[in-house]
Amino acid sequence: MDIQMFNWHAKSLIREILTKKLELCAKLNHKVFSCKVLNGTSEYDLSVNSDMTISCNCQDFDGAGKIGDFSLNSLEEIISSQKAEKFRKILSDGKLPIPNCSRCSELEIVPPYKYQSEEKRIVPTKNLMVENTICCACSCLACARPLVMKQRKKLALTLEDIEKIAIEIKKHNIQSISYFNLGDPFISKNILEELKIIRKYNPDINIGSSTNGLLLDSEEKFEAACLMNSLVVSIDGINTKMVRKYQRNQNFETSFGHMCELIKYRDKQNKMNTNHLSKLKVGWNYILFSWNDKPEYIKKAMSLCKANNIDSLNLWHTKSPFWATSWRWYVDPFYKGIRKGNNSQYLPIYFTK
Repeated sequence: MDIQMFNWHAKSLIREILTKKLELCAKLNHKVFSCKVLNGTSEYDLSVNSDMTISCNCQDFDGAGKIGDFSLNSLEEIISSQKAEKFRKILSDGKLPIPNCSRCSELEIVPPYKYQSEEKRIVPTKNLMVENTICCACSCLACARPLVMKQRKKLALTLEDIEKIAIEIKKHNIQSISYFNLGDPFISKNILEELKIIRKYNPDINIGSSTNGLLLDSEEKFEAACLMNSLVVSIDGINTKMVRKYQRNQNFETSFGHMCELIKYRDKQNKMNTNHLSKLKVGWNYILFSWNDKPEYIKKAMSLCKANNIDSLNLWHTKSPFWATSWRWYVDPFYKGIRKGNNSQYLPIYFTK
C-alpha cells in the first residue's frame, strides 16, 4: 500500500474513534452539534473545488463533504441543499454526519435545539476557499492524492468558472478568499488572468494563498502573487534532503530561490510604482516534524528570513503523519521560549512590519 493511503487509512481510524468519543460526550452532557459552515459563521472552510463542486470542509479527500455543485446552483441554493439539510438534521440529533467533522475547527458543541428545515440559510461571508487546480507536484506524505484525484471530475477551474465565482463573491460581499486547497495554485498557467478577474469584480477583497514554490517561477506568476495580500511558501526544512522526508518531490534550493526572487520583484515594483503598492506579505510555512525541529534548524530558518526580507516564518505543529509528530514542540526550552504561553499549533514569527 502506498504510504499516502496508509496514512489516510490510519487517520480514518482515528477519526472514527474521535467521532464515537464526541458523540458519547455530547450525549452524556445533554449537548448536540452545530457547524459554522452550515450556520453561516465560518471563517475558513467552505470550499469551491476544481470541478466546481462545493465541500463543507477543506480536507474533503474522499468527497464525503460535498454539499452541492456550483456549476448547477448558486451558493444560496447549495447552502440550503438537500445534502446540507441532511447534515444539519444529523448534527441536531447529536451525531456527526461525516468523519471529518471530528477534527474540524468548524464543529461546535451546543445546547439542544429544534431542527427547523424551513429556516432561511445564510451563506458564510467571511471567507471562501477557491481551489483553482487539484494538481500538485510535491506528493506529501499526509496527502491522500490518489484518493482525491479520483474524486475530481475536472483538474482545474476555467476562466469562465473563475468569473462565475467572482460574481457570486461580489453578490454576497465575501470578505476574503483563500486561493488554494488541495492543489498548488501556481501550477495554473492562467493564474494571473484568474486573479485579475477576481480583482475586477472584488477590488478590495483580501486574497491569501499557499504554494510549495516549485512553479512560482516566472515574472507573470510574480505579478499574479502581487495581486494577493498574503502568500505562504511551504518548505518543511532547511535543505533538500530534509524537506523530501515529507514533501517527497520538493527541492529546497528551487522553492526557496523562487520565494526570494518574488520578494525582490515585489520590492522593485513597489519602488517603481509608489502610487500602486502591492500589499503582498510573503511567509515561509514550516511544518514541524521529528526530523526537522531541532532548535538549530529553526534558528537557521530565522536567519534566512532576516537575510532575505521574508516577512514571517510560520511554524506549524502537526500530528499527521502520526509517527512523525514533533515532541520538542512540547518539551524543548527553545520552543517554550518562543511560544511564550501560546498553546496554538500555529506560531508565526514576524520579521517585517
